[in-house]
Amino acid sequence: MSFKEKIMAFLLLPSSRTYLKKIIFELKNKDYKQVLEQTPNVKFKATKQESLVKSYFWAARTIKDCRCLPRSIALYHHMKALGYDVKHKIGVNKTEKLNAHSWVELNDEPLNEHPDLYQRFTVLELTNDTIKATKLT
Repeated sequence: MSFKEKIMAFLLLPSSRTYLKKIIFELKNKDYKQVLEQTPNVKFKATKQESLVKSYFWAARTIKDCRCLPRSIALYHHMKALGYDVKHKIGVNKTEKLNAHSWVELNDEPLNEHPDLYQRFTVLELTNDTIKATKLT
């Protein structure tokens, strides 16, 4: 990531943080699918993908107990509004305890995620009222 992209991410931080707080609030009052599929009533700033991803990553770190679900939904909404063909994913992993994670993919590549993501998580496909688990390698 270039210095210029980092500056852009930093400048986006206040608006990313505000939208992230809105998503956190909505997840307390609505179910996941309603929040994910809603059309945001926010005017998003156009920016490069790397700056946008980093801005939401940093914003999430400034909010107490902000988890991957609201962060990934906020990023998903923002990127969709800018015309990116992104997908929202949720995966589960059972080791000693059940773990879940959510992320955004662009061109079937996870954004800002650890390279072993698909070795650690089984992706859940949510369609209508059905959940299908797909292990990716």
